[in-house]
Amino acid sequence: GIELSDSKDEICILYEKSNIQESILKRGESEIKTREEEIRMLNIELSERQRELELIQKKAPEVPVIAQKVVSLKLELEQERSKVKELSEKVENPEANPGRIREIETYIPDQEFLDAKVHVLEERLNSKKEGLLEKELVLEEISNLSEKLRKQALDGRKGTLELAEKINEFRAKTTELQRKMLATVAEVSMFQATAMKLEQEKQGKEKILDEAKDRWGKGMPPTPECESEWQRMERQQAISAELRETMQRKAEQAKTQEVLGVKTTAKPRNTMYTSDITGLYECYGAKYSPFLPTTQGATMRHIRKPVPKDIEIQLVTHNIPVSYTHLTLPTSDLVQLPVVA
Repeated sequence: GIELSDSKDEICILYEKSNIQESILKRGESEIKTREEEIRMLNIELSERQRELELIQKKAPEVPVIAQKVVSLKLELEQERSKVKELSEKVENPEANPGRIREIETYIPDQEFLDAKVHVLEERLNSKKEGLLEKELVLEEISNLSEKLRKQALDGRKGTLELAEKINEFRAKTTELQRKMLATVAEVSMFQATAMKLEQEKQGKEKILDEAKDRWGKGMPPTPECESEWQRMERQQAISAELRETMQRKAEQAKTQEVLGVKTTAKPRNTMYTSDITGLYECYGAKYSPFLPTTQGATMRHIRKPVPKDIEIQLVTHNIPVSYTHLTLPTSDLVQLPVVA
């Protein structure tokens, strides 16, 4: 349980680190995109400035011609201004041009007409003022309502922003919890599989133990593998004993060589043989030279062992008609025996 909680804490820490790294990576990518956009805009502006510079450089040879045109246009402008001034003086001063004067027929209104006209204009002015006051009141109401609506919109925008932030926070929390739940479910399933496997192994071991107890009670080895293992151990012990004997023999030979003052790495040869008469070991003399039996080669597998044949032995009798007795002996025992009646 402690290891599981520790592993859960480590997994949570790793998830938090991964989230931090992802947020840093996203911010870095956004910054890179903004910098790339700025670089693109700067490149566009640079190309535009280079294009303008090229156009100016192309127009540089035409500058003197353009300056001459500017001077000529200024002279024409001065001439036109002088003409306009003369014409405006003629228009403004009718005495200088009596042909343009035209008298207008009119009359001087009396006081009553003027009073009536003033009264009508005052009524129109009052009506306009009333309409203006009504419109001002409507404007004030509309402005108040629009201010309220603006405040509500701002408050709603703030509320929507807060709600969006809370939704994003809850969404991030839910995704984090889902990840943790998936991780814990995977760990639980892994532990369940391990527990089932260990339970199966336990049942198998208990079954093997019961069978071994039954076989031991019957006087048999606990398991067939135990017998083979015991034989293997005995073989290993025999091999180790042989190795010890060979080591002892080699040590004795080394001691004898040190005593004799002769050291050699050659394989020792047989210096004695078994007598056919006494069956005892006898040293090689003048009759038999010492030799080392050669090892059989690989071609011996192609040679069959000799099969002994049945031999017919003839028995001869003296002064008696010859009769034959048939015996079967190996080839090495072939003899001729005289039989006397």
